[in-house]
Amino acid sequence: MTARRPYRRNLHRLGPEKAARIILVSVLYSACGGRRSVFVDEDGGISLYAPSHPYALRKPPEHLVGTYGHESSREQLERALRRRLDRLAGSDWGVRSIGYTT
Repeated sequence: MTARRPYRRNLHRLGPEKAARIILVSVLYSACGGRRSVFVDEDGGISLYAPSHPYALRKPPEHLVGTYGHESSREQLERALRRRLDRLAGSDWGVRSIGYTT
């Protein structure tokens, strides 16, 4: 069994601000010029697909951050990515680390 290839774009590594800039550049310069669905999986990997693409339809709905186009603002995307990062960290549901292990 081979190891999974690491993502080039990762929300944990990039942070919400830089990830939002990279995503919006991808949307603006996409070949078809349309909207893109943004997905962030449990490992922080970022995927962009056209909303009707078969891969987008197979992704779990909880991984969907949103669908963005040319009219989307960077602030709007940053907020959504921060929310997803909080969910991945567990702070969105009130899960906190208590500093020791059992």
